[in-house]
Amino acid sequence: MTDQGYLKINDYQLFYRYLIDKKNPAEPVLIFLHDSWGCTEMWEDFPEKIAELFGLNALIYDRRGFGKSSPFAPEPRTKYYLHYSADELINVMDALKIKKAMLYGHSDGGSIALIAAAVQPERFQAIMVEGAHSFVEEKGKAAVRESRDKAQTNSLLQSLEKYHSDKRQKFSENGTKPGSAIFLQTGLSFHCSKAYNAPFWPSGVKMTRLTLSAN
Repeated sequence: MTDQGYLKINDYQLFYRYLIDKKNPAEPVLIFLHDSWGCTEMWEDFPEKIAELFGLNALIYDRRGFGKSSPFAPEPRTKYYLHYSADELINVMDALKIKKAMLYGHSDGGSIALIAAAVQPERFQAIMVEGAHSFVEEKGKAAVRESRDKAQTNSLLQSLEKYHSDKRQKFSENGTKPGSAIFLQTGLSFHCSKAYNAPFWPSGVKMTRLTLSAN
């Protein structure tokens, strides 16, 4: 069963899709957090396949300024935008009455997952991140600058209009203007403990438990 619509968060709206397993409605919710140019539509059917494979419920939503959600706030985005997005995630969970969840985050979504789990660890059962901005490398900053420059002459920004409509220009400014290569700097500490078998995971597959704290 799929529940989708809009959530009112403060003075703006967020589009969401909530995939509820009719056989296991009480199972954990896996929340997908998209990258810096992503949205619910760009996940395609990946969330559905993962939810079905592991017998989970799943939530996908567009952060503010992306996809079908409200445009970015009029004021310039600051270096703390990932922290604000982590607060937004908690607000989404509260609005949908999700007390605990698991997180899968890609790029900016991975950073948001780490911040949220550090600030409110009791709300999360597990986190999986891909390409989170946990440290700065010169080659990473160079790649961002290269992408910024190429985006002015290729069709990348035009192709994003399909997913982000008239929000694309503000969206592209945030992602490509000079000085926007902002990385996660939160003072998080990571402590790996023993691997464990989760009851909803296939036999033989283990995850490593991470304990996070905000310094």
